[in-house]
Amino acid sequence: MAANTCNQPPFRGNGTGAEADYVFGFEYINRADVEVYVGEPGDWTQFTLGSAANANEYQWQNASTIRLNAPTGTDNVLITRETDRCDPAVEFFAGSAIRAEDLNANQEQTLLLIQELSNTLSENGAAQPPGTDGITLDDLEDVTVTDGEDRNWLYFDGNNWVNGDVVTSDDDWQSSNTQIATTAAINARITGGDDGTFFSHLIWSGTGTTREALQFQDTADGDPRNIAETEIVTVNGADVLRITFAAGVFTVTAVGPANLRWDQKCNEFTVTVQNPTGETNFIDEIISPLTTATNFETDLTEYTTTGVDNDFAAGVTSTQVFTVGDDDNLIVPGTDATDGLEGGEATATVTFRLVDDTTSTNTAVCNIEWPNAGTNLTTGNPASMRGNTFLQSYENCQLVVATQNLATPGNASHTLTSSDADDTFQTGTGGALTQPFTGNATQRVVWDEPIEWDTATIPTITCTTDYTRPAAVTGTAYTVEDETVTLTPTATFTFPSLAQFRNSRNAGDAPTQASLIDGTGFEDDVTVLGDEAVTFDQTVNNDTGGVTGFWFCVRETAANQPNRARINVEGVGLTETDMTTVENVALQDDDGNVTAVDYTCYGITLQNGFNDRVVFDRS
Repeated sequence: MAANTCNQPPFRGNGTGAEADYVFGFEYINRADVEVYVGEPGDWTQFTLGSAANANEYQWQNASTIRLNAPTGTDNVLITRETDRCDPAVEFFAGSAIRAEDLNANQEQTLLLIQELSNTLSENGAAQPPGTDGITLDDLEDVTVTDGEDRNWLYFDGNNWVNGDVVTSDDDWQSSNTQIATTAAINARITGGDDGTFFSHLIWSGTGTTREALQFQDTADGDPRNIAETEIVTVNGADVLRITFAAGVFTVTAVGPANLRWDQKCNEFTVTVQNPTGETNFIDEIISPLTTATNFETDLTEYTTTGVDNDFAAGVTSTQVFTVGDDDNLIVPGTDATDGLEGGEATATVTFRLVDDTTSTNTAVCNIEWPNAGTNLTTGNPASMRGNTFLQSYENCQLVVATQNLATPGNASHTLTSSDADDTFQTGTGGALTQPFTGNATQRVVWDEPIEWDTATIPTITCTTDYTRPAAVTGTAYTVEDETVTLTPTATFTFPSLAQFRNSRNAGDAPTQASLIDGTGFEDDVTVLGDEAVTFDQTVNNDTGGVTGFWFCVRETAANQPNRARINVEGVGLTETDMTTVENVALQDDDGNVTAVDYTCYGITLQNGFNDRVVFDRS
């Protein structure tokens, strides 16, 4: 059997509470494959490449030494490896030479991956010597199986996962916290086994996980009694189920129309009565007049009704709708213009008469509320003035005017103004806007001074609205004037990093306004990168036909500018190369309409035919 004594990951070290060097011996292909963690199993923090003086960062000292600052501890520093398992180290093509070093490179990649897999299996308790039958549950670190048998289950006993018995429908029922029952066993327990030892007494609604107890039976063949309410109460320190039977329990409600709006008439209200099953002295009439009323006509004869839907009777749910005539204002919000955009409300109490001609103690309060009116002013979704680079400006901005809680948006009349009196307004499609305008609309503001990346203050837009409430709602029409909402739009700009080939990496050949900018965009030979990207890590193909300079340009104010450049050297890996830095390269649109932005450009030399990885970053 092979000794397997080679140095394999992971390396574990002790934190010192200060910067310290950690020497590991395992091999790797690329430094990027090496990962550094600090903490403990289940709570590791991954450190990133940087400076050991910074929190959660490490730095290389040499090919097998890493410096970092970890809290004092034992085995709380973990240096491990994750080899690329998606792409081969070397790819062979038809007709190409097969070199020993390439075969060895692929073999090394495979060997390192096998080592990592072996370590993962071992750390998860799954390492098995050759010749075994494979991994079983009992092989796992925190699982202990004792006399395992058919239909066992696993549960955690506070220290380990252990096996317990499963009760089936063929077993005697046992009360135990180390056993579980099959659904067949549970069904037999609830519905009663062959000997009738258990009976649930409750009759449930429907199927599924959420069900309602509808009826109760004293015996399996007894007459069911309807249930009005169930609740869990505490009796002598124990939770018990309390059941209230339906006899004598009434349910009464009174509601107005759904989704009533500020400018909408309340044209009806509905009364619902649910008489309990078996009740002989049930509700059989709605009493007029209503009581305790505000803004609510109490005389029910003033309303139109088609009578009771489902006659009043025991065990029956009955409804009666009371409708307000087109020319009547029987239910009003009780507001006028002095109340502004307040919705208002109306309320009344409904009482009921029983079969024995007495008044029921059950009452229903009908509370009808109108929501407040209003208007939202936004730049839409997605928001306007997004997506331009610093070379461009925004000539206009979309404005979305949306009324709130109006059934008829045309009952709102809007006028748009700007804090810059020279700004103008158009329709959403660019046509002339006539103001005021009504309802919901998408318009636009055209800026007198286009919004640029360094615009200090964007004008504030004000929407002034007059709201008209129809007489059908309140009895007397009124208008609430000059209600305002304001919006100060925001604008975003990007400052993309750029890459370009030039004659050389000499400062005199650095990229310029003329080489990079084309109008309000970029020249075709410029690679446009992410917004203020300070790292470049891509494959670069120098097919220019000669030795040339390759430049990476970053906005000068971006934090963490690159301080080194590296190229991939075959058989060696990433190797640092000389880099030229040129600051204060001013860029703006060709017409000079926007304020220039300073960029810093970093240049390196690439040999003719180079086609490999190039990295600009910070060490």
